[in-house]
Amino acid sequence: MAQFHWTYVGDTGKKYQVGLYHSTQTGHLLIHLNAKILAVDFSVRDSKEYPFFIEEEFCRIRLERRADRMFYFFDIDKEVDTPRNRARKRRNKQYLRQTILFFGGLILAAALFGLGMDRLDRARKSEMMVAPVYLPATARITRLVDVRSGELEYRFSLPSGERYTGQASDDALFRRWGYMLKQGDEFRVSYLEQQPAISRLELNAPTVQQLQRLRQRALDKHRSLHPGSREGDLACFLEGAQQLRQSDGLVHIFHQDQKPAANPFHNLVTYRRLIRDLTDSLELDCLPPLQ
Repeated sequence: MAQFHWTYVGDTGKKYQVGLYHSTQTGHLLIHLNAKILAVDFSVRDSKEYPFFIEEEFCRIRLERRADRMFYFFDIDKEVDTPRNRARKRRNKQYLRQTILFFGGLILAAALFGLGMDRLDRARKSEMMVAPVYLPATARITRLVDVRSGELEYRFSLPSGERYTGQASDDALFRRWGYMLKQGDEFRVSYLEQQPAISRLELNAPTVQQLQRLRQRALDKHRSLHPGSREGDLACFLEGAQQLRQSDGLVHIFHQDQKPAANPFHNLVTYRRLIRDLTDSLELDCLPPLQ
């Protein structure tokens, strides 16, 4: 388990404690600010960024994968276009003008310097257009148009309360979740800070509540197919499947009555493989028999 804490002091002297927990085994990650959860992510094993605000400062936590090690950084971005950074730039320019006047009012030098600063500002704005800033939110599926082609519609809200809708068309949805999803399911969405109408649904990032719903669906499906199973064995089986395969284990259990021809990604064969892997990896006495 990787655990880090950073302290940020605001303009009024208020201290903010930023914390990060990252499991080196499962890849699950949690970020909190003064004990309030900012982000929950799952199976994070590669480099990634998580942006957020403290007061008016735009901050980000960066995970950087270097070979077989993960490094963690907390940064305050003083270049991204925010009201605080614009005020900071204005103050810097004011101090610059005062300094130039104090040392002789070199008009020509000041003009040339101002021209250079203006070009630098345009270059920075151009860089921000090339690398836009995306912020996280929680999206709810409002309509599943076609599960196999991954066509769906979703809705999410900004911290200000504004609501936006989006559409996705990605066959990775069926490869990842099969027929397990329903209207109302929740996943993380990333939206463009300057244009929130531009967003992307992250199908590999269900919310904590969504994982609980998926676990219950897998449990209900397995119980209906094995009515003689003991409740304690069912809970033990699902816990082992999640421990070994994370959410994939739940998906295989849910589709155990599917034939490979109907669902080549999650079916009776992958379900049996899951039980064999559990038998080889974990010492459990609650596994259902292979049929």
